[in-house]
Amino acid sequence: MLPNAEDALEEAVASGILRTDGHTIEFRHELIRLAVLDAVPAPRRLQVHRQVLAAMRSGAVASADLSLLADHAEAAGDETAVLEYAPAAAAHAVTLGAHREAAAQFTRALRYAGGLPPDRQAALWEGHSLTCFLARHLEEAIASRRTAVKLRHALGDRQNEGEDLRWLSYMLWPAGRSTEALDTGLEAVRTLEELSPSAELARAYLNLSMLSVYDHKGAEVAYAYAQRAMDVGGGLGDAGLVVQAQFHPAAARMLCEGSGWEECERAVSSAMAQDLQLDAGFMAMLMCWYLLLQGDNTRAAAAVQRSEAYCLEHELLTFLYCTKAMKSWMLLNEGAWHQATDATHEVLSHPLSPPIDRAIALTVLGLVRARCGEPQVWPPLEQAASLVDANCLRDMGLGWEARVEAAWLAGDDERAQAEAQQGLAALTERAHPWLTGALACWIHRAGGTPPPVPAVGPYALELNGDSTAAARLWEELGCPYNAAMARLSADDTALRQGLADLERLGSRPAAARARAVMRVRPVRSGPRAATRSNPYGLTNREMDVLKLLGDGLSDADIAARLYITPKTAGHHVGSVLAKLGVHTRHEAARKLDRPEYR
Repeated sequence: MLPNAEDALEEAVASGILRTDGHTIEFRHELIRLAVLDAVPAPRRLQVHRQVLAAMRSGAVASADLSLLADHAEAAGDETAVLEYAPAAAAHAVTLGAHREAAAQFTRALRYAGGLPPDRQAALWEGHSLTCFLARHLEEAIASRRTAVKLRHALGDRQNEGEDLRWLSYMLWPAGRSTEALDTGLEAVRTLEELSPSAELARAYLNLSMLSVYDHKGAEVAYAYAQRAMDVGGGLGDAGLVVQAQFHPAAARMLCEGSGWEECERAVSSAMAQDLQLDAGFMAMLMCWYLLLQGDNTRAAAAVQRSEAYCLEHELLTFLYCTKAMKSWMLLNEGAWHQATDATHEVLSHPLSPPIDRAIALTVLGLVRARCGEPQVWPPLEQAASLVDANCLRDMGLGWEARVEAAWLAGDDERAQAEAQQGLAALTERAHPWLTGALACWIHRAGGTPPPVPAVGPYALELNGDSTAAARLWEELGCPYNAAMARLSADDTALRQGLADLERLGSRPAAARARAVMRVRPVRSGPRAATRSNPYGLTNREMDVLKLLGDGLSDADIAARLYITPKTAGHHVGSVLAKLGVHTRHEAARKLDRPEYR
């Protein structure tokens, strides 16, 4: 573009503005290029961009130059050239895994797309939506996909409308809108079922299989949808469909029945081996979540490491930062409070973190504070609940259980039981024994009688009275805090070990409650061990209260002894009086002199 170019280039290289690498000459830094460009007067700048664009278009165009051509085209005010090169540059960036660059190029094209035919506009919105999703711009991705749905519907293009609805459903769940995600997924299937069998319909069935696992509908439902997906699309050469159709039913079995982990691992490994980046990154991230849902922290640690490495390598930022949220949960299970807090801050400090990532990180933050006896426990838990709908909070697994535990650690047994019962009610007709078992255990720890609900693993052992075995299993799973909590219901030796572990972990509130158990436990014997054998139907906690009534203690004193709130103590006292059929605390205390309590 310049006269005497060789002399000018030699001077620029000598001054350090440019550098040479073989036959390539480039600016030493992008900031220098921008500074030089800004120094060119506007009229001259427009002319230079037009000259450069013309020169670059005069010969063969290399793929690596597409983004530069799009940049010069926009700066030259050539809208036609922008619409030629920006989408092509975006497509090239996608092949390189540069999803942020691809999203930026689609954004550039859409600025000039108003005069394009509707089908071309829709294609640009679809490309923008997917690349924004992968680049972690979730709300932009959802908004663009909604626009594409409207354009396809107006065109009467039911095939692509159904495909856009499926993608919209897929994106709504991480945005915390699980109910809308399911409704949209069903609408996608209804739309596509009106047409001939297609790859789009197969993927729509697969989406419902995935959502059924999220919603804990059980292995049979997940398998039924996955089988429909394979029946329709199994012969179409979609390798990603095949591995995910294997993965989701196996994941449902893993969560419900304890089997299926090996099949899930084979599906993830197969996707990685076939370089199915989107499928592999997605399933690798889900494995972290599913392992944490069933308390398997040992396997989860390896899964988190694999997912972080893979998603970082392939710039799958949405899956990467969701994995980082899972990492904070994993560190919480390890009892690494400070590291867990640091991990939550990494997620929460990023403005693009999707609602589900923020909800997980906020829940972990609230639990760390609760377990360590720090203030401001409930604000992050309430904020987490406000970011996602109620179904999504339940599906997270950690969401409802955290609220129960926070109440228990604060000594509010009444609220702990109420939160647990609310969680169990939300899980009616759902197959999630890890969560129903956890909530039932918390009801038991809060002095209540848990309803008969599905429970597996250490929760089943604790509910069946074998807390020592439950604690050993928690240790094998890599969850020392859970092991210590299980020991609070075991024999005196295990209880002392649990107290020592809680003190070592720095969980002051739980340690205080363990000491409260130790203060009242020596008076227990025989029928007091279980509510069902108590002649008046008193729970263990109510028996603790009855004994303290026998010592003449007030509600405030009982609360202090049992590390519960005075309100909860008063609630227990009222329940004891009602069950014993007496009207005064003195009459209740006299019941302790009866033979069945000796």
